[in-house]
Order: sequence, then C-alpha cells, then structure tokens
Amino acid sequence: MEDKFDQIDKYIQNQLSQEERQAFEAALAEDPALAEEVRILTDFDTALGADDVLLLEGKIARIKQSKRQETPKPKAQNPWRTRLGVAAAILALIAMYFLMRPSGTTVPNSPAAIYAYTETQGWSAYPDEVFPEATDRGNNPGEPIGLEETINQTYRKGEYENTLLKLAEWQTQGPGRSNKYHYYCGIMQMQLAQYEAAKASFSAVEIGNYHDNARWNLAMAHLLSGDLESARQVLAQLLEENKKASSAKEVMQMIDQLR
Repeated sequence: MEDKFDQIDKYIQNQLSQEERQAFEAALAEDPALAEEVRILTDFDTALGADDVLLLEGKIARIKQSKRQETPKPKAQNPWRTRLGVAAAILALIAMYFLMRPSGTTVPNSPAAIYAYTETQGWSAYPDEVFPEATDRGNNPGEPIGLEETINQTYRKGEYENTLLKLAEWQTQGPGRSNKYHYYCGIMQMQLAQYEAAKASFSAVEIGNYHDNARWNLAMAHLLSGDLESARQVLAQLLEENKKASSAKEVMQMIDQLR
C-alpha cells in the first residue's frame, strides 16, 4: 500500500523518471480503478490542502451522524445516501493519500482545522434534535405539531436563526429551562459563526445538565474566534477535572503547536 501511494504521489508531483513514468502510465491504461484514483487525487491535490481535507471530513462526519438517526424509508430510494456513500469513499481515499504521501501532513495547522478534527472524532458533534424525546408530537396524525417539534424541524433544516427565535419562545413557557436554552442557543450561534454570542451562551450554562458539554463548546468558540489562550485555559480546566480529559489534552497539544 505504501509503495502504491508513494508511486501515485511521485507521478502527480512529476517526480518519476521517464522510464518509471512510462511504466506507470502503462499500468494506468490497464487498470481503470488505479486510473480513477489518480484522477481524483490529482484534482484534490490541486484544489485542496491538508486543512481543507480535515474540514471536508468534519462536514461529512456530521452529515453521516445526522443521516444515521433518520427513520428509514424502504419504499423510496434516497439519492442522498448514494451521494454520501460516494463522498465518503472519496474522502477515505483522499485522507489515506495525505497520510501516506511523504511530503504531506494531516496535522491540523489552523484553528479551523483543529475544530474540523474534533468533529471527525465526534468530540464536537451536535445532536440531531434539540428535543430527541419531544413530548408534544401527539399520536394523532392530524394534530398540529407543538413548539418542541417545530424547533426540531427548523434545526434539522439548518434554519438556525429561526431556531433561535423559537428557543426564546420555548424558554419563557416554563421554569428550569435556562441551561438547555443557553446551551442550544450556543450551538445555533456556532453554526452561524457567531462566536462571541456563542461564548456568552455557553458561559451562561450553570453547573448541572449540559455544563461540561457547554464548556467544551466554549473552548471551541474561543478557538474558532482565534483566542487560542482562552481556548487552552478552558480545556486545561476540563483536563484538571478529568472531564473529556483525553480529547482536551490532544486539542491542547494542537493549540500549542500553533502558538
């Protein structure tokens, strides 16, 4: 495997001798699968750097996690699943290529790339629903959906501004909702790249439900806003308390490489 990817890399980088290049191109002519790998990797080598690969991998990981939770519909073929499978296969090939190539690296070297890496590991993945056990759905198909299911729908559609408005309405309808409200507001604001607002929301989550996850995401909001020192401080606190310790330690090491 190493020889194969090393040879592909040298071919793409035009580092083969004339004799080696002729032999490799002969192999391409006889092996359509190899030719397709070279074509894909050539395109991505031109268009993407290692950071972009990690960002793409993070997005696909989040999509795969979301799709995994959807209710299957056996009677209707979902073309998205086919496209996702192709994208995942291509991604795996690209990731392996960048791992194998001697001149490249997948070590995250920017805040965005570090964050993307945390997504691929499932550390910063967001839930598929705000209310996974929404109590107001009702058993009657003709019954209008309630506010909680409406929030789920707007969230799943990526309508984050609308979800924020609905969450504000939900928060006023009963006691003991502050932590969940601030936590999910922070998630919506992260999705909207409103990092300062997200910091305020995650910081407002008090000890109890969502607190540790809020602190992790607070560190990520600091990271994405470029405040590496604050991100490291929050992660150091989590590490000291032995909460999310292994992931916090690894991200801290990545941050140290940027400073």
